[in-house]
Amino acid sequence: MRRGELLNLNRELYEKAEKYKAMYEELKAENAELSKKVELLWNDNKALSEKQNATEPLKELEKKVINQAKFTEEEKYGASAIGKIVVKATAYCNKLTSSNDGYDPKELVNLILGRTEVAKAEILRIVNSDLEAERKSELIDNCKKSAEDYFESVMAQKE
Repeated sequence: MRRGELLNLNRELYEKAEKYKAMYEELKAENAELSKKVELLWNDNKALSEKQNATEPLKELEKKVINQAKFTEEEKYGASAIGKIVVKATAYCNKLTSSNDGYDPKELVNLILGRTEVAKAEILRIVNSDLEAERKSELIDNCKKSAEDYFESVMAQKE
């Protein structure tokens, strides 16, 4: 080979080397960019899987709480009776406070509210006792009737 041909070959090789070097730098930059994206996706995936793993124990706990929160028939009956007593007490208290008879209804309202709390405690004690269901219902009804009679006697004091 001649010297001119060698110089041409050398120049061509140099130009190709420069071209490939530029391509290499572009690919290197693209690789770095893709590596960052992969790392971000990896972190997102890791956070998501940790979040999913964290919710599993909470779901189990929720199931346990729901199962424990189921009421027996006696508890439902007692809760219903307490609700009725509270509604009656509220109605009587509203009657006392809404009338303008020139007296302070505070004492009578306190009597009604106090008896309401006593009735609630009695019903709760009955519900948690070891008595038979029929006996519990009977005692709860008596307690409810007693509270209503008391409310009426308090209202009679107003007049």
